[in-house]
Amino acid sequence: TFRLALVQAGVVLSFVVLMLVYVYFATAGQLVRESDDLADQEYATLERAYAEGGMRRLNQEVVERAARQGPFLYILAENNGAVVTGDFQQLPVTPGETPERISFSFERIDEEGAPVRGRASGRIGRLINGPILLVARDLGDSEILAARITRVLLTVAFVGVILSVISGLVA
Repeated sequence: TFRLALVQAGVVLSFVVLMLVYVYFATAGQLVRESDDLADQEYATLERAYAEGGMRRLNQEVVERAARQGPFLYILAENNGAVVTGDFQQLPVTPGETPERISFSFERIDEEGAPVRGRASGRIGRLINGPILLVARDLGDSEILAARITRVLLTVAFVGVILSVISGLVA
């Protein structure tokens, strides 16, 4: 009976672990994909603003958006990397010739003046005639949600294994 209980617990544990891995990657992956899609849309909007109104209009758009203190982070820099305006004093990376997706850690000051550390994911690239544009999304809320989901799934896995062992021992 004990061996049967162990086999049953192993089967349940394997199933629960597989389910945990699937749900985690499906959830966390979806959160990152949505974040990247939103950053791509924002980048495209600012790229159009630059095409229509040049550097002056793009600078105005970046200043207005950076002042909102939302989940998006912006940097507009000259072609040599000197920051013109945005949420940070320097670029996290120097872009190549084509826009690319990046993930980076950052630190900025919140409304109360306290430093806030976080992770962001977005797009950085050189626009026509050289200015550099970075649009990223703070992943803080997504990471908190993924951590909560992970804790719930681990709890469910633990309870499932315990119940499986108990039911195997009782039978």
